[in-house]
Amino acid sequence: MKTENRIGLGLLVFFLLLQAPSVVAQEPAREFHPTGFVDLAAGNMAKFDANISIGDNYTGFVPEFTLQIGTGDLAVGLDWGFSVADVDNVDADIFVGGFVINLKGRHCWEGTWKTCVGSEFEIGINPFEVDPGGESASGAIGLLSHMMRWSRFSSKVITIDPLLALNTSDGQFFLQFTLGPSILIPYSDDQFDRDDAEVCLLYGLEGGVVISDLVGAGLGFKGLSTLSFDDNETFMALDFSLRLFLDRFTPVFRLSVPLTGDYYKDFVDIVITLGIWADF
Repeated sequence: MKTENRIGLGLLVFFLLLQAPSVVAQEPAREFHPTGFVDLAAGNMAKFDANISIGDNYTGFVPEFTLQIGTGDLAVGLDWGFSVADVDNVDADIFVGGFVINLKGRHCWEGTWKTCVGSEFEIGINPFEVDPGGESASGAIGLLSHMMRWSRFSSKVITIDPLLALNTSDGQFFLQFTLGPSILIPYSDDQFDRDDAEVCLLYGLEGGVVISDLVGAGLGFKGLSTLSFDDNETFMALDFSLRLFLDRFTPVFRLSVPLTGDYYKDFVDIVITLGIWADF
């Protein structure tokens, strides 16, 4: 834990030092949307991601929709999605995901590098029952495709994710660090056959570069470590992304490659995301 604190403090000092060279007025830099756990962009935005999850014994389709309304450095949004999977020896059925409410707040320092610190506070409400068979299998694929993150694809639970993020950008390069807990509160025995709350830690580091006026690329690392399970484990993945900068639209292509974690790396080969973000 002491090592993690030193890393976080070092990143904070590094980001703040980037503000020293200049505070002169300049044209606002392009908003670089991360593809990891947190996007601090607080403007009006609509987003659609089509996630295609591929493994040895299944193919899954996990589409997600986001609508966000923002003003200044504050925003509120709603996420929703569903999952359907073609799993060997199981009849396919749709699992309807929960509703995720996003509350965002950030504070930014303008300069040669624009640095922002803030939070994306998520509350996930998953009221739906899961039937055995195809619906349960599709829900499991949705959960696996998100690296075991509970907020989108769990049954009869409430999740609370107060995630913090720190990012900096000079208009061409972008860097973001993310850290925070995810708390799972079951109100049914569907999930764990018990009523205890569970906690895990989410963390990520992502960098990006604007290659030209039209194309940007990103590389990210993200992890999830369970803290309260009897068999605690860590799940990790690498994200590779490309995006096109169009007028008000940002098409995105992303590959997520599992690195560690039973029921994750051993089951998921790759997750392909085709998305489009619209700022309005």
